[in-house]
Amino acid sequence: LPELLSPRNIHVIFSSNDMLPQSRREASLGDVRVCIVSFAMARLLHENLSRRCWRVAIVDESHSLRFVAGRPSLNTHAVLSLLAEVPRVLLLSGTPSASVYLDVFAQVNLLCPGFLGKSWQEFSRG
Repeated sequence: LPELLSPRNIHVIFSSNDMLPQSRREASLGDVRVCIVSFAMARLLHENLSRRCWRVAIVDESHSLRFVAGRPSLNTHAVLSLLAEVPRVLLLSGTPSASVYLDVFAQVNLLCPGFLGKSWQEFSRG
């Protein structure tokens, strides 16, 4: 792996001071090949992050992607919209599935849209 990725290839976004360059051109990223961002920062920097054509996304703590009363939380909405056009998405979670079956809708719908129904409401009526 060291021949594929080095520390200079990884960009961590801790705050808005760490946002990516404004240009859409891939060359504007320089050596950056991996960008790590939290759910909250993805929401706050949504416009900046959505300017890129991401090839792969890995979502850790994916159990945090949730709908509350049929609507996605602000962070969930931001992350789902960022990932909508990403061709390869890997969801990770070390947390067992919640006891409420509705909590898996956002994750499943992201990977396979419509599999559980056209909407959270349709899935919940189930």
